[in-house]
Amino acid sequence: MRILHLIGNGFDLNLGLETSYLNFYLHYILKDVEKEHLKRLVEDISKYINKKPSDTQWADLEIGLGDYTKQIKSEDEFLDIYQDMNLELKQFIKQQEEKLEIKGSGKLKDDLIKPAKNLRENDKILLQNYYKQWGKTTWYANIITFNYTNTIEKLLDYKGSNDFTLGRTPVNSGYSCLLQSVKHIHGNVDDKSVLLGVDNLEQVRNENLRSSELVTDLLVKPQSNEAIGRMIDKQCEKLIQDANLICLFGLSLGDSDKKWWNLIGEQLKKEGCRLIYFVKGEDYNMVQLIRKKINESKDFLLSKTNLTDEEKLAVKDKIFVGYNCEKMFNLK
Repeated sequence: MRILHLIGNGFDLNLGLETSYLNFYLHYILKDVEKEHLKRLVEDISKYINKKPSDTQWADLEIGLGDYTKQIKSEDEFLDIYQDMNLELKQFIKQQEEKLEIKGSGKLKDDLIKPAKNLRENDKILLQNYYKQWGKTTWYANIITFNYTNTIEKLLDYKGSNDFTLGRTPVNSGYSCLLQSVKHIHGNVDDKSVLLGVDNLEQVRNENLRSSELVTDLLVKPQSNEAIGRMIDKQCEKLIQDANLICLFGLSLGDSDKKWWNLIGEQLKKEGCRLIYFVKGEDYNMVQLIRKKINESKDFLLSKTNLTDEEKLAVKDKIFVGYNCEKMFNLK
């Protein structure tokens, strides 16, 4: 059994860290800037914070940055803006990471091995039956984090070993589940810079800047990974293609990472793959409404893929939704 966890900013927010886009914006607009193009950027972000009219989609920082290129006049101006925001974001996230309190790793290990325990009873049974084919085998877990923090490694005291024992499998206590890797698809705070950008050229709204290799090497994430040459994106692609159980937690499924949602959609078409999607959504008054919430969540996830309507219908029953599962990765 190969379990793959894809973890987003909701994980760090769940730890009490103030790592939302809004948290960063409130920090960024307070900095002293002298250059006019940086002042214009700060003013534009301030408009969004104060709910004043703005042409930039700052609800998502990365989409917003691609959108803001419409107001950037030159390659040099873009480079200045990108470097300033990238390094400021890295410093801000590092400060937040330093606030992390370590309170033991047992709960985190257990959630990584047994994510289904937080689901409805009928879904637990379906997944338990699915697990049986790997009853007499060692299980392997991998993590792809979209966060810049090293919170997962610190909580687990994980040093990169590929035989790091998380615990016993839920099917057969005679076999272990081993953590093989934690991949930072966007880099982390210990890198010289982090990946901050969009999914494709169309999301770079300034058509003149789209033709600049310097700009696209920085701003288009698949191209950034290729330019860096670390092969981290290829490694993550392989993890998705090999996964028997994919778990999504704390992810907004934003358009700046469409590549990964498309890959997950393709993997779901295989017989030997199931997916657990943990969703934080609106509360509801009647328990009978849970099916409606779950179906809406599945439809939203599938809308982010390139699957046809027929393919979406075929894979829908392979998706299990944990709706407002407060216990999952609750390590406070």
